[in-house]
Amino acid sequence: MFRIRFVRVLLTASIMTVGIGVAALLPAATPGGVAAAASPGPQCTFNGGSLPLLTGVSAGSKIAISCTGLPALHPYLLVGTSLVLPLDPAAAPLFSGQIVSLAGLMSLLSALKEIDLASAATVTSSLSGDLSTTWTVPTFQALDPNASCPPTQQEFNSGLLGCALAMIDLSSFTPVSAGSALFEYTGFPFFPPNPTVALSATTATPGQSVSISDAAGASTYWWLSTLNVLQGALGGSASTPGVTVTVVDSKGRSVPAVSNAQAAPASYNNGVFTPPALSGNFSVPSTVTGPVKVHVTLTASLDGIPLTNTATAPLFVNNPPTTTVVVPTNGASVAGTTYLDAFASDYGTLTKVEFHLTGGSLNKALIATATPSIYGYLALWNTITVPNGTYVLQSEAFDAAGLSAYSSAVTVTVNNPPPSTTVLAPSGGASVKGTQVLLDASASSGVSQVKYELTGGSLTDSVIATATPTYYGWLAQWNSQGVPDGTYTLQSVASYPGGVSGVSPGVTITVAN
Repeated sequence: MFRIRFVRVLLTASIMTVGIGVAALLPAATPGGVAAAASPGPQCTFNGGSLPLLTGVSAGSKIAISCTGLPALHPYLLVGTSLVLPLDPAAAPLFSGQIVSLAGLMSLLSALKEIDLASAATVTSSLSGDLSTTWTVPTFQALDPNASCPPTQQEFNSGLLGCALAMIDLSSFTPVSAGSALFEYTGFPFFPPNPTVALSATTATPGQSVSISDAAGASTYWWLSTLNVLQGALGGSASTPGVTVTVVDSKGRSVPAVSNAQAAPASYNNGVFTPPALSGNFSVPSTVTGPVKVHVTLTASLDGIPLTNTATAPLFVNNPPTTTVVVPTNGASVAGTTYLDAFASDYGTLTKVEFHLTGGSLNKALIATATPSIYGYLALWNTITVPNGTYVLQSEAFDAAGLSAYSSAVTVTVNNPPPSTTVLAPSGGASVKGTQVLLDASASSGVSQVKYELTGGSLTDSVIATATPTYYGWLAQWNSQGVPDGTYTLQSVASYPGGVSGVSPGVTITVAN
């Protein structure tokens, strides 16, 4: 617990001392405008601690300041300020070393709305260069409510983590870094909450450009961009912040996306405070599909300590699987039961591959569902289920995201020979009569229907009965009294499900009722 707390304090102090504290808020400058090297001499403590960071303060809190190593009998100004100061263009003379007189300093401080001159106090070092005083955190009376202390919730969420106590040498009109500190108000968290991100599309395709921005009505922001600018403006070792976009798919794979996204820091000008804003776009990677998470990350190094802001938004990438028919080949002729084979791939998870046929009365009719194997997606297709003719065969692949796609067309010709069939009963030359004449025939395997046809007299291939498949063959009963007495030719006609049919040799019978 102690170690965690120590790391937090060290991290904060490192950031604030260099980047945000008014130790850097008003960088030392010579009257000629050239920044002077920091003197290692002065040393100050705040409420007994050497860190220039005070937490949990409120209006009326006492800050005991004790310094050594200051020039003897030097006057100093202690004053409170909002952290919008480094963002204010009007405060530029403080950062460029242009103040060369007390009148100039006081004129500028009076004009800056973020400076609370009502909190100002003057103190003087002793003959030995020591200084000991107490400064009371005021109820700030800044001229602009957008530059008050404590910071507004919007300002805190934008990266202005507190306010500052500045010590200014009233002889050189330059700040005393050692005597300046940042204070954070009670009731505020350690860091601002996470920012938000919104996408211009909920569904996209690979290569599509998708815009990113803060979510509509967002009250949390990309605050690290403001901290980074504060540090850079105040002479700290700030790095150029970078915004990266990565897309994480359902398998947890993280794919970088090409992006020009940027996070603009907060600004303050003429009393108007504008929070940070995210903008730009990214290109959807080609190697993701289905539901993904878009992660936007702002990274900056503050005093060598890497920090990040991250926000995530959902996106559905319409990147269907691909598939190709391998067997049969284009132009092949097929008959009977034949193998079908297809290759399929997907950046997500394939769930199934189907084969579809188009031609004649069929339009992408499902003919088989494949099984995955080391040879591809295999299936067996009994071609007798369709009429002979030329067709277009395609495979269709499906993935777990609900996406599917067809392969390119392969032309195949179905050329099944007709089935064979033979009349078994009655036998050739038989004489029949009555209403229940037994008819029986054999037929090839795969046949779905057998009919009996009669030719003779006025009849030509007239259907007289439809058979039922049994253990003894294709059986039917025929009422012979439905035709005149005489000699006829009886034939069985067997058909495959697709309609290809074959006719048996004729059997001569005599009807004698």
